[in-house]
Amino acid sequence: MDNIKPTNYRGSVENYLAVMEQIRNRWGDDEAKRYDPKRNARTYAAWREAGLRVKRGETALKSTTFIPIENERGEVIDTYKKTISLFYYLQLERTIA
Repeated sequence: MDNIKPTNYRGSVENYLAVMEQIRNRWGDDEAKRYDPKRNARTYAAWREAGLRVKRGETALKSTTFIPIENERGEVIDTYKKTISLFYYLQLERTIA
């Protein structure tokens, strides 16, 4: 996993703690301490892009993000909240090429 490029995560402390708590509830305190949102928790599509896949039957962690709404000049005029599904590195398997 060390050779996988980090994400551009820019989330809030509250969001970080919420995902960490979900990890703690599933895998315990030691694993929660290993949580790094830039390296070991990503969306399904982002893991596939990295050459990994989510194991069948795994349940996603829930997180939120804010999507910008731009006007015709490309200026951000508003945002909306969106729930996203993340998968932790323990939920993965290598794809067979």
